[in-house]
Amino acid sequence: MIGRSAWLPLAGLTFLVLNPGIGETPNLEKSFWQADFASVTAHFEKQDEKTLSLKDRLLWIECLARTGRSDLAWEKLQGLSAGLPPSSSILAAEGSVYLAQGRQEQAERAIARALSLEPVSEKAVLARVLLSLFSRDFAGAERWHRQLLVMIPEFRESLLVFLIGLEVCSARRDPQTLRRLYEDRASQWKGRDKKYAASLRANAGLYQEALKMPLFSAAGPVAMSVIPFARNPEDSRSNVIIYEAEGLKYRLLLDTGNSAGWTIHHPGLLGQLKSQRGGRIFSEIGTHPGLLEGFLILTKKLEYEALRLTGLPGLYVPKPQPEFYDANLNPSFVRNRVVTLDYVERQLRLSLPGVSRPNLAQKTAAGTGETPWFGYRRVYVPVKVGGMEGLALIETGAKDISLRLEFARRLGWPLAARTKYLASGEAVSYHVTPLEVTLGRFIFKRDAAEVWPFQQLMDPLSGLIPDVVIGPEALAGSFILTFDPFENLVLLEKR
Repeated sequence: MIGRSAWLPLAGLTFLVLNPGIGETPNLEKSFWQADFASVTAHFEKQDEKTLSLKDRLLWIECLARTGRSDLAWEKLQGLSAGLPPSSSILAAEGSVYLAQGRQEQAERAIARALSLEPVSEKAVLARVLLSLFSRDFAGAERWHRQLLVMIPEFRESLLVFLIGLEVCSARRDPQTLRRLYEDRASQWKGRDKKYAASLRANAGLYQEALKMPLFSAAGPVAMSVIPFARNPEDSRSNVIIYEAEGLKYRLLLDTGNSAGWTIHHPGLLGQLKSQRGGRIFSEIGTHPGLLEGFLILTKKLEYEALRLTGLPGLYVPKPQPEFYDANLNPSFVRNRVVTLDYVERQLRLSLPGVSRPNLAQKTAAGTGETPWFGYRRVYVPVKVGGMEGLALIETGAKDISLRLEFARRLGWPLAARTKYLASGEAVSYHVTPLEVTLGRFIFKRDAAEVWPFQQLMDPLSGLIPDVVIGPEALAGSFILTFDPFENLVLLEKR
């Protein structure tokens, strides 16, 4: 589901709750390490840029990138670095901007050069941690994170370091360290904010319970488990499965855009699954305006006949509108199976490695393609749009193909204004444009693709925003989409 979260999923709390007490008179470096990137950019926007030191200008650029303004950050970086010799600080900022643009290879080179010039560059190591997560090198992310902790003793208890620690441990599926991180932070805050500390302790208890089971793991007696999609002609997304319990049916959307991995919206399903409750969260979901209150959860198991999914950390957020699904499950979070969304046979398949992939490899070259898989909370793949390289989000909780507004303007494409009304009655403005997207071997064309800012999809630590969103309407009836976590590949087959 396309939606903005003011929280890091699995961190379980909003920045508002996680970060109480930051004042208006910034110690800019401290504000950066407290993940208050917006305050840093707001401060610098009031200054005469010509009077800023090199260090301040680079800090501004880093914070622009991390608040979803990577195009402006790149412009300022180019103007700054012209005529200056390469330095570790400039190259670290360059790597951060490249990462915010989804340009993995360029980010890799810039950060490597920064570290070759200064192995103890704090910002380069920080960028390296985030790049490792994006590249799905989870063991590498953990190594770089440990190095970062040694380098910044004065900021080890900062919000940014805490959040990155949560991300690394979540990626590594390490509930033991997640529990310890929450406990340590609760101890730091027990005398300053009792409610915040209590939420942290609740999250620690949740991950204590998670020690008893593998996280987002599939198990069953057969090499391939199959769950049919529900048939609903009114829903063009089609990738919905039904969970039955005590005579009741619940609709679960297979949502690769759900960065929590698992979200329950129906209180009855929450009770049926006996999900353990953690700390409080506030989030924005879908197109619903404003923050919704909920809490972290741990669902110990989700069973479909012989298939069992175990250890599903996520969150509970009540439905803001009745038409919302009862739950959202991101199937790409399952790492011990090859996961297939078959839009031809209309089914979800979870296979042991070597069961389904050889069949794909035997298809004709024209009918099968594969791309690198970037990201671990969401699925990103490289694409080309109008001859320009871009990054697409495979978003099975969306609908059709859409384009980011800033990317469309960079392409210089014509934009026609449109208005639509949300379920709440709110009118929202957007644009449409002709679109041609190349994904691997396949070309998708639209006469009038929707164009949006996509700020709600921004990664809150790196500032990464996809250029394109590819929804299931582009795949329905013709494509088989497979996520291979063993090879870190996305495979697409056309029938």
